[in-house]
Amino acid sequence: MSTIHIATGTPYDVLIEPGLLDRCGQLIKSVHKPCSVAIVTDSGVPTKLADRAEVALTQAGFGVHRVVFEQGESHKNLNTFSTLLEFFASVPLTRSDLVVALGGGIVGDTAGFAAACYLRGLPFVQIPTTLLAAV
Repeated sequence: MSTIHIATGTPYDVLIEPGLLDRCGQLIKSVHKPCSVAIVTDSGVPTKLADRAEVALTQAGFGVHRVVFEQGESHKNLNTFSTLLEFFASVPLTRSDLVVALGGGIVGDTAGFAAACYLRGLPFVQIPTTLLAAV
């Protein structure tokens, strides 16, 4: 597995290896205790990918809740942002829970912004499905 350490104000690691999705639960558990997790994805992400992430997280002891919004740049807007915040509140997510973005750049941007704003910021994990979302 390739690991790239990003040394910013809040340092983090980027992991690169085929098959990581099926191990995402154990990998996340190594840095965050099991809690409630909101998987945020869009309609362009195959359901089978989201199912695999959900299984891996559940097997690692996380409580998983999934929200899917419509695919496309036009859905990177305040309505989607509001929908995500309402979903987080309905779970309800607390400050010790986390948000996982599974998808491309629009999913990562929108879920990351919502995670940063909800309750003054929730931990955030990005699982990119496109090259652009990975850089």
